[in-house]
Amino acid sequence: MEKTQLIQRFDKQAVKYSKKRLKQEQNKWRKKIFQSVKGKILEVAVGAGMNFAFYPKDIEYM
Repeated sequence: MEKTQLIQRFDKQAVKYSKKRLKQEQNKWRKKIFQSVKGKILEVAVGAGMNFAFYPKDIEYM
């Protein structure tokens, strides 16, 4: 697959992830899971980064 096609495919998926991010129902479990996270965080296979908004503000990203 060519680079241009990959970029177009990613952009299409990014729009879907952005819409999902706004749905409160899907965010409830993220809030619950990440509220007690402490220390340094290394998130592997981050995708569109949907979890970042739910980490406490004092988290250090690696």
